[in-house]
Amino acid sequence: MKGKAFAAAAVMVVASLVGLYYHVTETGTTKVVMKQEKQISPATSAPPAEKEVSPAQPVYQFSTAAPSSAGMGDVSALISRYLPGKQDGFETRLKLSEALYENNYAPDARGIFNSLNDADICGFITSKTPGARCEGDMRAKLGELLYADGYLKLAKDLLTALVSESTARMTNVGIDAFKTLRSAYRSSGEMAKYESLIESIPESYPLKPEILMDAANFYAEEGNKEKAKSILTAALDKFPQNTALHAFMESRFGVESVQ
Repeated sequence: MKGKAFAAAAVMVVASLVGLYYHVTETGTTKVVMKQEKQISPATSAPPAEKEVSPAQPVYQFSTAAPSSAGMGDVSALISRYLPGKQDGFETRLKLSEALYENNYAPDARGIFNSLNDADICGFITSKTPGARCEGDMRAKLGELLYADGYLKLAKDLLTALVSESTARMTNVGIDAFKTLRSAYRSSGEMAKYESLIESIPESYPLKPEILMDAANFYAEEGNKEKAKSILTAALDKFPQNTALHAFMESRFGVESVQ
């Protein structure tokens, strides 16, 4: 028998671990981490370090200083409880996000939402409103559709972030965002938050007179004319030259009520 020859041995370990889990950073952004064992050759002294793969930049970031309180087991239990069967798809992620909100895991819920991309959001919007155009910031329209579909907590959090950003930057997001947010607050029994919101909006904000007039109209329609009148009177004190406010006051309460 001839001398020993070098034996070439290759050990290939292709193991795809269940490895898809949610890791929430201090800012509340969820990252998707894939664990995979790499190929290991006999000469390799140690397996390569795990590679962390982050998803594409989230479409809309929610800010939160609170760390995640949902452990891996908790999230898995919620998936099994609320989302049996197929675990992918846009609306599946919306359902899981809402379930996380319902169980007080807001950072995790925001992370799920942040994993959605513009194409998915556009597809959701056009499926609900055929012919709609997906242009610019789609949060106001998305919030409206989420609220209509029963995603109350997700819609409220999304629109609260949108409105807060808008008032901070003095950008006009449209009155519909405020109307939908008011409906969401009303459905969750938090109208005090809505009232606090409209009071805190700076007078220099582009939509301030329109927001106050819309609020007054809402309370008038609800039968609370005294509150509606007080809002309009305060609005006219701040914006005495606003003809729309004067016209609305006249149509609701008569010319003699204009201050």
